[in-house]
Amino acid sequence: MLRRPAGSNGRFAEHSDLPTSEEVEHPRASRSKAKKKSSAPKISAKSASQAAVDFERERKQREAQRRRELAEEAKKRERRDRAVAKAQAAFDKAQREHDVPAGDIEAERDAVEKRAQDEEARWQKEKTKLTDALRRTRNE
Repeated sequence: MLRRPAGSNGRFAEHSDLPTSEEVEHPRASRSKAKKKSSAPKISAKSASQAAVDFERERKQREAQRRRELAEEAKKRERRDRAVAKAQAAFDKAQREHDVPAGDIEAERDAVEKRAQDEEARWQKEKTKLTDALRRTRNE
């Protein structure tokens, strides 16, 4: 197994050595490495101006694209609203057309129901009358 001296950035070895006295007394000094100072790249005025023009052109293109998308969405919404209105109108018309025959059928059903009740009442009256007559005849 490879190990390195404790508390250091020393090399890995099979048998790790103890840290040196310098590393123990000044741990940061031995670790510090020369850092490169990076400087920003030089940009010429011409390339900066061109970049600004390119950026502005792209911004205008994005805005135009966004306006086109919004217009397309508005058209789709308008078409959808028209289609919904048309379907609703067709549904309402069909509902009205259905209500007329359904009302007639309901009126006929009520009339038949009344006739059935009247017939049932007539039959009960006649049945009672005939039953009484039959009972009287048997008792004589």
